[in-house]
Amino acid sequence: MRAEATFRAMGTEAHVVVHGFGGKVSVDHARRRIEELEQLWSRFRPDSEISLLAERSGARCIVSDETFLLLERAVEAWQATAGSYDPTVGAAMIANGYDRDFGRLGGTGPLRLAAARPSPGCADVLLDPDRSIVVVPHGVCIDPGGIAKGLAADLVSAELIAAGAEGVIVNLGGDLRVRGHGPDEGRWPVAIEDLREPGQELLRLALDEGGVASSSVVRRRWDQHGERRHHVIDPRTGRPATTRLAGVTAIAADAWWAEVVATEILLDPDPERALRVRTDVAAIGIEPDGTLHVSPSLEAVVR
Repeated sequence: MRAEATFRAMGTEAHVVVHGFGGKVSVDHARRRIEELEQLWSRFRPDSEISLLAERSGARCIVSDETFLLLERAVEAWQATAGSYDPTVGAAMIANGYDRDFGRLGGTGPLRLAAARPSPGCADVLLDPDRSIVVVPHGVCIDPGGIAKGLAADLVSAELIAAGAEGVIVNLGGDLRVRGHGPDEGRWPVAIEDLREPGQELLRLALDEGGVASSSVVRRRWDQHGERRHHVIDPRTGRPATTRLAGVTAIAADAWWAEVVATEILLDPDPERALRVRTDVAAIGIEPDGTLHVSPSLEAVVR
């Protein structure tokens, strides 16, 4: 039995495929859960828990188990990447004009680039796992970014397997997680898009299990009063990052971690070194002129 669904969620197109037990019931569960997670994690929804943390910054907030896990992963990522991945870039995002859902961005809003400043980092974010209490410092705005899509794919795919599905892929705009038995001799074929050319396939993977995520400075771009901007913020400056690479795709055990490492490599001034030293992932980076840089472990997952 196979069932699949495509729908809008988390500001992108979601695609869920379920093999084996569950069928449409599993697909419906996936859609419902992704919508629930978006309601908890979107900074564009005033009643989300992420918005509540910003509104009540400096105060103790009790959050859901899912949001606490998201923030634990985000702080872990900040520590593991020495701040290259930084979930406290929310204020910088807003300062650069990304203050609403991407589809509504335009060039008529106030010019805010001069207000951008370095992100504060997570050193003063307090997490109490016993009571699911979170405190973010005064004025800090959390931006879950791609890690939210990756973690959602991880969580929902695990729930579908636990419900009895034989195999699952949950894809949220290219941040995806595969689990269980796939349709291609037990593996999951995954096409990697050329980050410079929408719709053009760069290469194809065959995955037994794991997550895939991409980070790019050529997607999610907008004009603000004649200035071209993108959504990958350099936490050291609070402004759109200047990078050698146009984008990075990473393959890791979990989709949330693939997203973190893709961003870390993209921001590294020496991406070749970054690709070599990250032995826990396979990754590929592409320069604006099409030059490719690949990690030594990528060959093992390319079809």
